[in-house]
Amino acid sequence: MKAVFSFPIVITMTLIILVILALVIAATNGMLGSSSDALLSRIFGG
Repeated sequence: MKAVFSFPIVITMTLIILVILALVIAATNGMLGSSSDALLSRIFGG
């Protein structure tokens, strides 16, 4: 049962994370401008 239910959950979580990352990148590029580099490097641990 765990194997049956874990696979769709992983796919759903991955899609949600990708959508959130896309929204964050779009928002930082559009609104923050030059601050986006510092924010992105902070998010990705750069």
